[in-house]
Amino acid sequence: MLLNTALKVETVAALFLAWMMVFVLPLGWIQRLFAPARAPVEPDAMDSGGATRHVSPRAGAVARRVARLSRTMPFPTTCLVQAIAGTLLLRRRGMRDGTIRLGVRKSGSTLEAHAWLLYQGSVVLGGDAMEGFTPLADIPAASSHR
Repeated sequence: MLLNTALKVETVAALFLAWMMVFVLPLGWIQRLFAPARAPVEPDAMDSGGATRHVSPRAGAVARRVARLSRTMPFPTTCLVQAIAGTLLLRRRGMRDGTIRLGVRKSGSTLEAHAWLLYQGSVVLGGDAMEGFTPLADIPAASSHR
């Protein structure tokens, strides 16, 4: 019970920090935490039914907690906020193979954007809404500046 509460508090804190990074902090501060964006290097590891293959159980647990708790936050937890929060939580666990993938799709006369989180090439967060999005850039979790 205590561990479950601690994990929830940690996740809420990561969501709040990610929200601050997206909506409040200067972009330069945030860029120091991540490696430079690059073109997507591999397709998402999804089967034809949209189910994720070969997801690390620990990464999956982090992603489920982020997705569940993001619905209860009093601030907007966009797909980018959730992907950043998931990345921060994975990094905290020493899991540095996370990548935030950014994509776009045209819907009528508007351009929509979406972010999802990959861990070791498999989609762990945001995959339920990524259909039809064309990947534009990957942002690796591990910074090359360290």
